[in-house]
Amino acid sequence: MGGGASSEASSEVSLVGHSGPILAVAFSASGEVVATGSKDCTARLYDAASGALKITLSGHGESVLSCAFSGDGGRVVTGGGDAAARVWDAASGETAVELEHPAAVRAAVFSKDDRRVLTGCADGVARIFDLAAPAAPPTRLEGHAGAVYDVRFAPDEAAIATAGHDATVRLWDATGAAIRTLTGHGSCVYAVAFAPRGARVVSGSEDRTARVWDVATGAALLTLAGHLGDVSSVAYSGDGAVILTGSEDRTLRLWDAESGALRRTCAKHRAEVNAAAFSADRIVTGSKDRTARIVDLQATLDEKPRRSFFRRKEAGVDPFPDEPELDLDGSGDDESHGS
Repeated sequence: MGGGASSEASSEVSLVGHSGPILAVAFSASGEVVATGSKDCTARLYDAASGALKITLSGHGESVLSCAFSGDGGRVVTGGGDAAARVWDAASGETAVELEHPAAVRAAVFSKDDRRVLTGCADGVARIFDLAAPAAPPTRLEGHAGAVYDVRFAPDEAAIATAGHDATVRLWDATGAAIRTLTGHGSCVYAVAFAPRGARVVSGSEDRTARVWDVATGAALLTLAGHLGDVSSVAYSGDGAVILTGSEDRTLRLWDAESGALRRTCAKHRAEVNAAAFSADRIVTGSKDRTARIVDLQATLDEKPRRSFFRRKEAGVDPFPDEPELDLDGSGDDESHGS
């Protein structure tokens, strides 16, 4: 199959094999499998414990911009720069359904019952497809002015959140009717995630902040500031106590979800962090450096911080002076952002 894993510590596994930047990552609901999507036009499934490659999903004609598992882990949905979302059989690697779009599919996720797929498209429209009738016209969620970069169902599916190039987060009801627009970010919103109980959403933006919002009122509750680059990914831990942010500044940060206090900053990659996700007690990150890394949450909270990282970064000095330089020529435009 090619590719494989390198274990750097008992609590950390590196997933290798992609030939281009990794743009998307996801855990299966069981936490046993990790999916990655890359600029190399493939998605890959890895064993989360060993890091061994299980299967490569090939078929997209351009970058794989998003990936997500069905609830039972038997299927994977991917969004591609080739204007298609694909539903794959996770065991065989075969495409089960292809959902056509007029432009790049920036995000795609399953509903809780796995009967629908929600997508976000570069044409500014989010869509809900019924997998029982995939050729039928989808429900359209229209309102964003510019690309829809991320989409999420609320845990109870009573609401949907979308993040857009127009610097807004938009909330919709289960039928696709607009509820409210959340404004406050100064630039494109690249990522959004619901808290486990669905009462809050967190968003990540090109303005280098993440923000926490009250779903019922639309009020801005917290601003998580400190990253030195775009915040490209956000996620809540399973218990809702921790918020994870990944950034163009090469770091991931862990925040107290109630107070907004920063708990840990850590650098696991030599290039931008394009994607990040939680399982119950682990984190997976995907980077422009062509690797994904799985780390233990508690070990990450407990580890000694790299105190010199931000001083060196701000001074324009490589924060990883003792590591070999990566050749990223030809892979620089990672497509993780853009209208």
